[in-house]
Amino acid sequence: MKISSIEKGLLIIELLKDNSKGLSVSEISKQLGFPVSTVHHILSTFRSHQYVTQDPNTKIYSLGYKFLDISRKVLKNIDVRQIAHEDLLDLNIASGEATNLVVLNDYKVVYVDKIDKEGGLSIATHIGYTVEPYATAVGKVLLTKYSNEEIRKIFSGKTFKAYTDKTVSSVDQLIKEVDKARTNGYGFDDEEFHRGIRCISAPVRAGGQVIAAISVTGSIFHMPDNRLNRDLIGMVIKTADKISSKMHW
Repeated sequence: MKISSIEKGLLIIELLKDNSKGLSVSEISKQLGFPVSTVHHILSTFRSHQYVTQDPNTKIYSLGYKFLDISRKVLKNIDVRQIAHEDLLDLNIASGEATNLVVLNDYKVVYVDKIDKEGGLSIATHIGYTVEPYATAVGKVLLTKYSNEEIRKIFSGKTFKAYTDKTVSSVDQLIKEVDKARTNGYGFDDEEFHRGIRCISAPVRAGGQVIAAISVTGSIFHMPDNRLNRDLIGMVIKTADKISSKMHW
């Protein structure tokens, strides 16, 4: 059966998706059995619409950032706030601390749900509040969706605002923090956003992709190391996993 141009294009996209380091025109042609001229024509069309990019030196093709924009718009159709709210409330009650649900938009953390500690400390954040991701546990978790190379590009040349004297101050330091979050399965903010405040965060996933993060936030006196390790870290990870299990994408 003859394969249409649209199907050939989709097969090229699928092939590039599975080859994160990219492929040359000849490699794509060889693997898919399409003529080099056909592959080149399709890639040129995709490139003009930012669906693929080409390294000017190696001539290697990779998927373009257009797919990130499409993914973001698809994810906006998932009402993560509605799905997560009851579990966020349960976490608030179980931990006795403030809980938050955040997403990443234009590389900034946006608070989409928040439940304060009853009768306790209220952090100066609110639903709709935005903040730079490098200063927060939730931001470090959300950035795990990107490779270190992508993080370096996103924050290259950026001035790192010092919210406190502990705030991450460079791209290299940020990458180390994001790597910790990837390895540990949670992110940690130790007075980096607010003096006297600590935060533990874990990722919410849909389709294997990090789409949001939840967190528990409290004072350094209510969240000492022994309580973090004994109770709160596991509690936050368990809740994030529970929310993720409800996400269908």
